[in-house]
Amino acid sequence: MTSRAIEIRASFHRTDTLLYLVLSVLLSLVLQRVTIGSGLQENFDGPETATVVAPSPGLRVLQQRIEKVDTTGHSCETIVLQTDRTTLSRILFSIPESAIIDEFLAHVRLRCDHPSARLACQIVLPSVQSQDGQPIRIFVSGSPSTTTLRWQSLAIENLPSILRSQLPALRAQYGPQMSLDGATICGLAVEIPLGISRCTVSIDDISISGLITASGPKTITQSPSMLLQQDVQNITKATTTEHAGLVRGVLEVDGKPFFPRAIEHRGEPLTALAQLGFNCIQLHEPASTTLLAEAEQAGIWIICPPPTLPDV
Repeated sequence: MTSRAIEIRASFHRTDTLLYLVLSVLLSLVLQRVTIGSGLQENFDGPETATVVAPSPGLRVLQQRIEKVDTTGHSCETIVLQTDRTTLSRILFSIPESAIIDEFLAHVRLRCDHPSARLACQIVLPSVQSQDGQPIRIFVSGSPSTTTLRWQSLAIENLPSILRSQLPALRAQYGPQMSLDGATICGLAVEIPLGISRCTVSIDDISISGLITASGPKTITQSPSMLLQQDVQNITKATTTEHAGLVRGVLEVDGKPFFPRAIEHRGEPLTALAQLGFNCIQLHEPASTTLLAEAEQAGIWIICPPPTLPDV
């Protein structure tokens, strides 16, 4: 009887040990998955560059290199841009395609000799397709930089709230069928509004938390449809591939009738004007690069005098 009791206890002990091992393996796999899917870090320690400058009319990349930040050996990626017109430059960084959740947060450490640089997320909106059959892609931006020539941290967060606030403007631009169902994040971008000038920007320490990935990393494709057609990729309509002109007395843009609904701008948020149904604003002076960047985000055209060209 005693021998049988010992045998039963030994059997239970082996079963408990096996169950413990199975649970330990499963728990480690779950924790590993959470760790891989929840964060991403890029320190730009080289030797290869990690970003891509989005093509834009009049924009040239003069230099793109990995260089030392200081004598400690810490590195960053430095890019020198030059443009012959007003434009919004975008420096793209690929990340795994991720669900849009409240916990998503991205930071970048940046130094730029131009004001109003900002961190943005590239968003895929599968509810509406472009003319080439691909989902619409837009950029959602964080707060602009407050200083130049010094290292500072830029962030983008609260994506669900930002997208909900922009939904009326998106529907006005793409149609009432536009929705946020299935929207995902597919990349980051450093946005810099530029005039006719040269710009030097250094990027370091990109950190992301709140990634919920459904697949492996996706590289941001550089197709003309994404860069020049979807979501008004350039800051001013006049510098894109969109062709505007009068056809039989009707204003057309890319072969489609365009009916300006303009209002004199007196400082109102352009997103709010777009929600009210306006697609143009009128100014009595050349638009600033900051206003041009805001107009690009809201899908608003600007009617204004041209900027003064420098003496040659």
